[in-house]
Amino acid sequence: MTDSLFEQFRLIHREIDRISISKTALSQSPILIGRVFSSSLIRPIPGKYLTVHPVEVLGTESEGSPGVFSVDVATSIEVFLAGSKSPEFGDNLLCFFVENRWVTQTTGSAHLPIRVPTAFCPCNTTPAFLVMTSVEPSCMNGILVSDSLQFGATPDVFTPLHLGSSCYLGVGVHTDPDSLDQFRYHFACQPGFYTLSRVFEVSIYGSPYRDIVRYSWPMPLPGNSCLPFLLTNGFVFRGGDATCKVIISE
Repeated sequence: MTDSLFEQFRLIHREIDRISISKTALSQSPILIGRVFSSSLIRPIPGKYLTVHPVEVLGTESEGSPGVFSVDVATSIEVFLAGSKSPEFGDNLLCFFVENRWVTQTTGSAHLPIRVPTAFCPCNTTPAFLVMTSVEPSCMNGILVSDSLQFGATPDVFTPLHLGSSCYLGVGVHTDPDSLDQFRYHFACQPGFYTLSRVFEVSIYGSPYRDIVRYSWPMPLPGNSCLPFLLTNGFVFRGGDATCKVIISE
């Protein structure tokens, strides 16, 4: 056997061993389901890190029964994104702990948003992840800015506010221009319309504290729909700046 041929065989066997070791390591790695989000709304790009919230899958384990996702919005994990496809905000990804870091890989091209049942709301279901767009972010001294809204388990700190065991909360943390207290957006519904307010862990008004409804979208009105979920026709609270316009979309 020539030296050149021997070297080719050596390289082939080394690659086989590498693949075998990689597969073994992958199968033994801790795995979690992570829901993609971004407090800065930076779109995830393959080859870079993204941020996820850990997700626990609940529900009755029987064929045909729906899974229930419980999202830990209080925990953020940085994950390296391999593959060729950028995930959408709200996607659930399998994440593997490999060589001291979390890694995930995306393939394919289709994306179907996860929808959650919402009792006593105008729509029977809504996407678990929503995009909140403020058309005039400077209105009312900037208390209505763009963010993302994510459905998940309600943090214990907000239990006194009676938001329910699960709710929609903004993924970003913002500062009130008057009190300088930090808040997150709370998206909810009542029969006939959807609402947006703010919740504070610590506030000069109380700790925790839920603000008044700052924006509302009646249903049905032109520009508001369930499928696709879209709220474009709403109004600011009475006495607020009428130039404020907030859109909720998938």
